[in-house]
Amino acid sequence: MSKLQHYLSLVVFTLGFIVGIQIPNYLDQYAKRVDARLREAGDHLHGYQLIADRNHGGSLDALLERHRQSIDETFRAEAPVIERLIVQKQLYQREQNALELGWFRAVGFLVLRGNRSLMRETWRQYSTGIPLNTQAVVAAFLCAALACVLLELTAWLLGLIFRPLFRRRRRDVTDV
Repeated sequence: MSKLQHYLSLVVFTLGFIVGIQIPNYLDQYAKRVDARLREAGDHLHGYQLIADRNHGGSLDALLERHRQSIDETFRAEAPVIERLIVQKQLYQREQNALELGWFRAVGFLVLRGNRSLMRETWRQYSTGIPLNTQAVVAAFLCAALACVLLELTAWLLGLIFRPLFRRRRRDVTDV
C-alpha cells in the first residue's frame, strides 16, 4: 500500500467516523421532534376528547361521526379538522413506538419508513454534536469501516478496469 493510499484510507475512515457518530444524535433530535408533535396533537385533541368522554363513551370516532352527520354546517365543517388531528396523533404515535425499539431498529425504520417531512425538518434544524455513548461509538465505527470497505472495493474495481490498459500500454512502449 502506498503512502497516498494509506492517507486516503485514514481520511475516509475519519470522515466515516464523523458521519457515523452523528447518526444517534440525528435520531435523538428526530425522536424529540416526533414527541413534540405527538404532544401538540394530543393537546389539540384534548378538548374534543373531553367532549367524547362525556357524550360518546370516550370514542373520538363516535364524536367525529356525530360531527359529520350534524345538520349544523359549523359542526360538519369541524369534522375534517378533528379527523386530521386524530390521524396526526396516530401517525406520531406509530413513529414514536417505532423509535423506541432500540437505536439500530430505529435507524432502519427511519431509513425505510420514517416521516420524510419530519426528517427534512430535523435536518434543516439539525445541530451537530458528539454524543459519547455506546450507540454513537458503534455507529461511528460501523460507518468508518463501511467507508473503508467501499474505498477498497472502488480501488479494486478501478484496478480491474484500468490495469489491463496500463499493461497493454507498457507492452507497446517496450516493443518500440
